[in-house]
Amino acid sequence: KKVSLLTLNGYEFLLFGKRQHERRKTTEKVSMKLALAANHFLCLIDLNFLGLFPYGFLLHLLFASYYFFYSKMVFQCVLEYYVFN
Repeated sequence: KKVSLLTLNGYEFLLFGKRQHERRKTTEKVSMKLALAANHFLCLIDLNFLGLFPYGFLLHLLFASYYFFYSKMVFQCVLEYYVFN
């Protein structure tokens, strides 16, 4: 019985490690996307300084929707982290 209990605990630990690894991978993906969104906003500021305001405004609408989507994903990841840990 002791051996089976240890095996079960080891298996649970492996599953927990796998879940943590998967969660870490998704968080890395989201942080990369957030960095891209921030980069787009910096490009937008450069466009506005160059005097290309109408194009800058259209880009702002496009990237703001991206940014909203990514910030929702980050909030979800943080929420999951606090709920599961």
